[in-house]
Amino acid sequence: MELWYEKWKVNTVYPNLRLDYFEKIDTKEKAYWLGFLFADGYITRKSRTGAVEIGIKLNRKDEETIDKFCECLGLNKDKKIYLIEKNGRESVWITFACKEMSNDLVKQGLMLRKSKRIEYPELSRRDLELAFLLGYYDGDGTQNTTMIASGSIKFLEQARDRFDLRYRIHRRVSEKEVLGRKIRGTECDMYLGAELFNEMIKNYAQSMPRKRWFPCDSKEKARRAAEAHISERIRKRKVLQSEWRAITKEELRRLVQQMPLIRIATRYNVTDGAVVRKCDKLGISRPRQCYWTKVYWQKRRSLEK
Repeated sequence: MELWYEKWKVNTVYPNLRLDYFEKIDTKEKAYWLGFLFADGYITRKSRTGAVEIGIKLNRKDEETIDKFCECLGLNKDKKIYLIEKNGRESVWITFACKEMSNDLVKQGLMLRKSKRIEYPELSRRDLELAFLLGYYDGDGTQNTTMIASGSIKFLEQARDRFDLRYRIHRRVSEKEVLGRKIRGTECDMYLGAELFNEMIKNYAQSMPRKRWFPCDSKEKARRAAEAHISERIRKRKVLQSEWRAITKEELRRLVQQMPLIRIATRYNVTDGAVVRKCDKLGISRPRQCYWTKVYWQKRRSLEK
């Protein structure tokens, strides 16, 4: 199928736009979207007009997040741009120009060409910091892990110090496509840990749905593993007991002639008394007492000779 792009010019005038939205970060909602813009948003200056534009581009499956962003800021959702890129990825994009809001974002630490330069912002309360970090994770975190990534190692170091984390920061080579251009460079990542991540998720409930999950720490993993082991033992025991109930007379007679009753009981997870009762019920004669002991010693003497 021929690649196509559905794109239209975005109107820079939004009558319902909340111009002072990022002037003061005093709610968890504002902190969340600030973190999201730090991770997956951008501010760029148009070379021809000099206008400063703010934008977010996400995978099409995360369009719900773009819609929430528009609702919170008062943007027109009809101005979204839908793209099918060269690699076949479907994206949704919202961009707008607002001098007042871009100035406020710059004061909060979101700058032009931010990838390598961002620093962790100063927020007044812990709930705001948790919401900010959750927004950053939704924008630049790895799904089903607690890992976040950034081109700025200083940002991760500040976040680690702020939340007293003890995880290492790893550097790796990365390649991203930004506004149609492939950018290759180094990127750093760091785990947040289960305890902090759970606190983030509980602190703000309106985050990206596909990245909402509750990891467990080492103690919880051990508990779940023990429960799984116990459940597996119970399942195996039920299977063996069902096989014991369904055993035929010929099968049981053959086993009685081949091994002691205690080994039959162990094989089917029943008691030796249950084996004796079943033999009596089916009319199967059992070897006399000490028969298998004599067989054992006879085999041992023959091997010694």
